[in-house]
Amino acid sequence: MSSPDHPCSGHSAPHAFTFMNPRLRDGVVVHSRRSVLKTSLAGLCGLTLPALTKLRAEGKTTKSGKSVILLWMTGGPSQIDTWDPKPNRPREIRGPFKTIPTKLPGTHICEYL
Repeated sequence: MSSPDHPCSGHSAPHAFTFMNPRLRDGVVVHSRRSVLKTSLAGLCGLTLPALTKLRAEGKTTKSGKSVILLWMTGGPSQIDTWDPKPNRPREIRGPFKTIPTKLPGTHICEYL
């Protein structure tokens, strides 16, 4: 517990970032890690945008990729959707799809990956 006469207690103490905008009385308030990540990403994108537009204007853009791997992991994917379809397990546990071999001996993945 902080004492009432501590300089950081209460709302009367000046916030570290209030000098940036005098109208901003609370300074920078962090509500969650997600808000910090969103703000950081927006700032990073803002910093790289001029370089990207300059490259595009000069015609020096790189070729885009031909494919993308997207893992939408809300709650985590099941073993059927990952690299371990469990082909040697009982029918109730293994995935409904066949497996195909990879270049690594003994390693198989789902036929649709």
